[in-house]
Amino acid sequence: MQKQRALSLLNLAKQAEPGTKIKKVVALGRKPEDGQDSRFERFVATPTERLLKPKETDDGRVDMRDLGSLDTVEPNTELMRRHPHTLGRAGKNVCGEELPYKQGRDIDIVVGEGTKLSAKDANLLLADRTGLPLEIEHGMKVDDVLSLKNVDVSNGHVDFAGSVLISGNVGEGMKVNASGDVHINGFAESADISAGGDVVIGKGVIGHRLAEGASNYSCTVTAAGALHATFVQYSHLKAGKDVTVTSQLLHSKVECDGKLLVSDASGLRGTLVGGSVNAGSGITAVVLGATAGTATDLRI
Repeated sequence: MQKQRALSLLNLAKQAEPGTKIKKVVALGRKPEDGQDSRFERFVATPTERLLKPKETDDGRVDMRDLGSLDTVEPNTELMRRHPHTLGRAGKNVCGEELPYKQGRDIDIVVGEGTKLSAKDANLLLADRTGLPLEIEHGMKVDDVLSLKNVDVSNGHVDFAGSVLISGNVGEGMKVNASGDVHINGFAESADISAGGDVVIGKGVIGHRLAEGASNYSCTVTAAGALHATFVQYSHLKAGKDVTVTSQLLHSKVECDGKLLVSDASGLRGTLVGGSVNAGSGITAVVLGATAGTATDLRI
């Protein structure tokens, strides 16, 4: 076909008047099409999304205190679907030579604790028990859940193998330890919070210095995963992944293997003042430091 096109063009050129310009397609190439890796579509909300997406009121304002209800899942609830990978296709240049392409990877869906694959669809992940849905890499898990109104001297410290949901506050001097996630809808005040997964604190983390000028604080929050809070002051935060504070991070100590983000979803609010930060992969804040000259120590 390309040879015929070329010969046709030559014949036209022979018959044309001198100086005539002739334009014809002689050869066509084809762009390579890269394959896509398996992708995963989640059907249920996680506690972290509630913090990052507060409810909008009727007048268009956002109520940072109203994060909506935290829904657990029942057995056989659809959690996630795996969409198969695509192979892709090689391209060709105008000389007919093959152009390289990237082939998509076939990634298996991870069946986490408390989940199962559908008997009718091997790409559909279902809940296998009642609990809190949590996203893991390439899959989901459903944690056993302990639900409490508040953690204070009336019910004592909490040590639970699973996830802990606290609709109210964690009082002064109290300890909460969970092998899964810890979700606190209210405040954590001069408390010790520890989680084998993520920690999400809806309103704020409030502590104080144990001694004047000291770098140790009365409130400590430790997460093996990510840590999310709205407001933090005079506290020690430690996370194996990212730390996100959507309003203010004041005079606190932060240690994380991931990045620190001090910003709301709009990127218009987020203040980091005082204390020290040691982040593994980056620090982002809308407002950094104060004109009063408060020392803020940042390390990456």
